[in-house]
Amino acid sequence: MEFKVFNAATQNATNDQMPKVSVTPSNGVFFLSAGLVKMMGLLAGQTLSIAQDTARPQDWYLFLDESGMSIRDKKAGQLILSNRLCAQEIASSMEASDAKRLTIKVGEKPVEKDGKKYFPLVTKGAVIRR
Repeated sequence: MEFKVFNAATQNATNDQMPKVSVTPSNGVFFLSAGLVKMMGLLAGQTLSIAQDTARPQDWYLFLDESGMSIRDKKAGQLILSNRLCAQEIASSMEASDAKRLTIKVGEKPVEKDGKKYFPLVTKGAVIRR
């Protein structure tokens, strides 16, 4: 007999490998998952920007940019950055201004524009904690 075990250890291992960003609108902290860090090749000290599509305000993108927000170390391969205004704008565009936390998957296929890779935030399936 062979078992597939579901417990805290297996949940966290799978959960951390998913490319996603968790956003806390109240303080503007963005937690970048280990899966996202690996997919985008992110390192502490790099700078990351977040862009909103003006034609489709619910569409957001992450991209490496010299004038972006500084990425800092957190724990276990996870990185963080902070921008309260951007976090609140994302929540507002998702009609979740009252959210305590948003967990948003990040698409694995970037859009290329002006020599930069823009990774889409998949806001449609986001988990909204109120």
